[in-house]
Amino acid sequence: MERPAASNEFPPTKDREPRNCSAQPKQAAAFVSSARSPFLNKRDREMQTRNEKLDLLRIAIRDLKQVTGTYDHYHRVFCPHILGEMSRQWACRVWQFDGQSSKPTQLPMWRNFFIEGLTDVALQDGEWHRGWVTGKRPHWGFDGIDAVVDEAHAAEIRHTSPPHIPGLWTPRLDRKK
Repeated sequence: MERPAASNEFPPTKDREPRNCSAQPKQAAAFVSSARSPFLNKRDREMQTRNEKLDLLRIAIRDLKQVTGTYDHYHRVFCPHILGEMSRQWACRVWQFDGQSSKPTQLPMWRNFFIEGLTDVALQDGEWHRGWVTGKRPHWGFDGIDAVVDEAHAAEIRHTSPPHIPGLWTPRLDRKK
């Protein structure tokens, strides 16, 4: 048995006006279609513009906020440290500490995310993760830098490498060439 169609079940089209709408349908429709609506579905969040993503990453770097997003079809949780241009593309150097990865046993670790491949970007509160490096803090191949985290919250410099984790590849330093 088919159920009867509701009076406003179908969205309005050019040749059909919505039925049972409020006294100001154009204002209501503008609010629903607005990109700033708090009720965005997943498709709308994935359609963030590059400038919106860059603004969120700049805020995260300035205010030391964690970021969630999707990159290479994996959900990532990270702290961005550098935002700039790499190989003529916008990129971000991040310390990924949680979420999914193609190599999950290697988390946490440094990663470069190209902005065009990053979707569903959102800020979240939480502890800032500095990450660590051995030796100096290079700028990891950036051609130009737009934003960098404050020096007091940048990567910690360690003089030794982390302990070996079984199952991970590590270079052999005792091998002579």
